[in-house]
Amino acid sequence: MPALAPKELAERLRLKSPALVDEIYSIAQRQTQAEAGRQTRLDAKASSLLTAAGLSLTVAFTFGGQVLLARATELRQLGAVRWSIVLVTFLLAIVTGLLASIFAVMALRVREYLSVNEQTVFDVALCANDS
Repeated sequence: MPALAPKELAERLRLKSPALVDEIYSIAQRQTQAEAGRQTRLDAKASSLLTAAGLSLTVAFTFGGQVLLARATELRQLGAVRWSIVLVTFLLAIVTGLLASIFAVMALRVREYLSVNEQTVFDVALCANDS
């Protein structure tokens, strides 16, 4: 649906109908509440991902590192190929955990959030702008 020209929009809003104004405002408030609810759910998912990644990294660094250090000589006796596979697998687990943590923090970063009020709902310049 194409945006109204500023002149057309201003003319339509000059109807001076309190019921129309209340209806437009309530629709905007419902849309804002739906967006706020979606943001809350996304933040909860990102927090869960960050928690899981943090715990996984703690376990991997603590126990994986200790096992690799304690059994380094035994692992080297398996041969260079198997030793390399163990190290690469450990490093991939660490890198994957770090990437998951980075993505979770990016999802949780603070965003600019503008609330809807009478001025923004009925601002001719904002309503006429298609973007």
